Amino acid sequence: MSCYELAPAAQADLEEIIDYVARSSGSDVADHVLSTILSALDRIAESPRIGHSRDDLAPEPMLFWTVYSYMIVYRPGDEPLQVARIYHGARAPWRIANSTRAREDNFE
Repeated sequence: MSCYELAPAAQADLEEIIDYVARSSGSDVADHVLSTILSALDRIAESPRIGHSRDDLAPEPMLFWTVYSYMIVYRPGDEPLQVARIYHGARAPWRIANSTRAREDNFE
């Protein structure tokens, strides 16, 4: 069984994504997106090195995994796997960099 932990910011991101998709595309689509993201989180937790690094966005060891238009940002060496953020890919990269730099902002 895979194990992961969502940082408060990642939990808020996920809720915001699902709320947006439900409003714009309906609850069935939102349920499907949620299921797909949760399945991806399970897969990442089982194989934490499957993501790719982005040193330009996260100076600490963080990896990125894409699901639809969303980027899951996580720390691969932690147990349970720590998911820092879940972003829409169209968001400004500097926002991603700023929010993933401070560990205390993500997991305290």
